[in-house]
Amino acid sequence: MLIQKGFKFEIYPNDEQIRKMNQFCGCSRFLYNQGLAFQLENRFKDNKKIKELRGTYTYFKYMFDNLKPIKQAVNIEITKNKRTIIYFELLPQQTRKFLPEQAYYIENKDNKKKSKSKSNKIGQKIPRKTISDYVFKSIYGFKAFRGKIYNETEKQLKDWRLKYPWLEDCHSQVRQQALKNLENAFDRFSNGLADFPKFKKKGRKDSFHFPQPKSHHIDLKNKRIFLCREIGWIKCKFHREIIGKAKNLTISKVCGKWFASIQTEFEQEVIAKKGGEVGIDLGIKKFITLSTGEYFSPINAFKRFKTKLAKLQKKLKHKTKFSKNWKNLQDKISRLHSKIANIRKNYLHQLSHKISENQAIVYMEDLKIKNMSKSARGTKEKHGKNVKAKSGLNRAILDQSWGEFQRQLEYKMKWKGGEVIFVPPENTSRTCPCCGCVDKKNRKTQASFRCIKCGYSNNADKVAAINILRLGQAKRAGLNDFSGQEVSVATV
Repeated sequence: MLIQKGFKFEIYPNDEQIRKMNQFCGCSRFLYNQGLAFQLENRFKDNKKIKELRGTYTYFKYMFDNLKPIKQAVNIEITKNKRTIIYFELLPQQTRKFLPEQAYYIENKDNKKKSKSKSNKIGQKIPRKTISDYVFKSIYGFKAFRGKIYNETEKQLKDWRLKYPWLEDCHSQVRQQALKNLENAFDRFSNGLADFPKFKKKGRKDSFHFPQPKSHHIDLKNKRIFLCREIGWIKCKFHREIIGKAKNLTISKVCGKWFASIQTEFEQEVIAKKGGEVGIDLGIKKFITLSTGEYFSPINAFKRFKTKLAKLQKKLKHKTKFSKNWKNLQDKISRLHSKIANIRKNYLHQLSHKISENQAIVYMEDLKIKNMSKSARGTKEKHGKNVKAKSGLNRAILDQSWGEFQRQLEYKMKWKGGEVIFVPPENTSRTCPCCGCVDKKNRKTQASFRCIKCGYSNNADKVAAINILRLGQAKRAGLNDFSGQEVSVATV
């Protein structure tokens, strides 16, 4: 099995090297923004103003997130110029001005504007993702990005180098990689993995990338890294062994500190792991509860520093913007945020490593965390209910980082020959593992579970973990019902 692994180390450059690396970050950011501006002007040259484009994107994002303006949608038709047309029915009048010219709609149920194609059936529903993909990829022309974005912007690079001579001071690989990063951003957008690319801002995720191993050299004996002839050798703190062959290197700046991230590749024989099966229930008071009854408390990194963070942000409010004191306080807040993130990530790595070492198969709930942590504010017309309580719950959910824990556990289990299986989360904490009775009255409180039918009682989180384990075992066996199955015991 070919494994790609990243190793991140702190580096200690001198003042001249810091100045040069800041310059590289600026050149990379500038070329990314220039390429994005060129793509917007080139692909949207028919639009009179960029504001109209932003309005269109904002409108469609809102529309596909809420699905309130759309009553019904009909099938998709390919026109003569190979552009995809989407027909909307009962679209509000005030939102039609944001539609692109290529998007048609049906005014009412009488279907005054009918499609010539007989294959289009009025009233046929289209999934939200399908509609958004066709609008952004096909109508706007962002389909099959691979190769096109980079080739178009790379042709402009020569003109930009003549217009801005200071770009010559930057390494050629860094310049080219900035344009490739833009292409990757569009590619991720077209595949539904990220939002539309945005312009980069100075001081936020400053980094540059060397894609080829020839441009850098790692000296483990003398604890240093050679980047390129412009920067030279930099001291590095190798706190762990580097496994595999180095393929590329990324230099990043976080809260005034510089880091080198080395990606390596190596072959590893993956042997089918022998061990137990365990179900895991994610929570807030108990971060994870295993089906064996063992549980791990949450680290609550944000909650620990919330008061200190609030005081610093309150001080920042009274400082003159962009003054020296304002910048110093801003850096202090950034360092505190970084500390919170590092504490949380360290705890998740330790926990996911421990479970992956002792278990062969792990069953978890396929939670929609984005929906669970959605705001309850509502709209101006219809205000939300229990907004403050829901806001506190959302903050607690996001502080746990369930999604990051699932991601870490999944790849660690895969590397060690194990497996993570996700099951539907419906009624896992309301189902009796003894008789199979499903009722919300089984769980009268958040912590305790007592079946109203057979009287079985246990901790609610442990009951949920047992049900998750049985659901996963039934899924592996290809069964629709898990009642009556024996629970395998696993230890961590």
